[in-house]
Amino acid sequence: MTNYEYMRYPHLWFDLDNTLLHFSNSSHKAFSALCKEIGLEEQEDSYAVYNKINKVEWKLFEEGKITQDELKHSRFQNYFDHIGFDFNGLSANGIYLKYIVEFPSFVDGVEELLEYVHKNGYTSTIITNGMKEVQRPRIIKCKWEHYFKNIFVSDEMGVAKPQKAFFDHCLKESGFPDKSEILVIGDTLGSDILGAQRAGIKSCWMNPNNEICPPDIKPNYEIKSLKDLYDII
Repeated sequence: MTNYEYMRYPHLWFDLDNTLLHFSNSSHKAFSALCKEIGLEEQEDSYAVYNKINKVEWKLFEEGKITQDELKHSRFQNYFDHIGFDFNGLSANGIYLKYIVEFPSFVDGVEELLEYVHKNGYTSTIITNGMKEVQRPRIIKCKWEHYFKNIFVSDEMGVAKPQKAFFDHCLKESGFPDKSEILVIGDTLGSDILGAQRAGIKSCWMNPNNEICPPDIKPNYEIKSLKDLYDII
């Protein structure tokens, strides 16, 4: 047990995208830069169409139906096939990821929160389903490395949230902290919150858009912004 009795959750396990970093903002900028580089004229709805296809592919990945390597190819290949554009999907993915690293966008209040938990002795960890080409490089670009004891990336582990094996690996590599002292903070119900639920770890759902939570997924807490987290931890 922790010696820091004032902490409700001394171990904070953060998702990265759309929890600490505004992935949606970075993604749109990276998509536009990709289109410019490969000579694809971007239409008003181009990103929305791509993003719909991308979400389908990510869901298949999180359900274990495709691998992350297949995802890296299929999300852009399916988009190009849909619009009738001749370009290799895996090559496009590499260009897109290059720009993702170049355009980090901070969630409001993130640097203040990370500094607060760091100074007050919390142990912070990243748990992400993102791709290895961008997750660590973005953290380095943001100069956040010193904030996190561990960084767990599904693409490096070969297993993804919400699979219990992902959380089992994180627990083992973290030295098996007491589950009651861990809080998972994330924006995605189907990976962050469901995964924590399956692993017997409490969770906090980042829900800035007032989405409806299905009855089978049960976050322990719900917040609209990172500033709401201080009263929980």
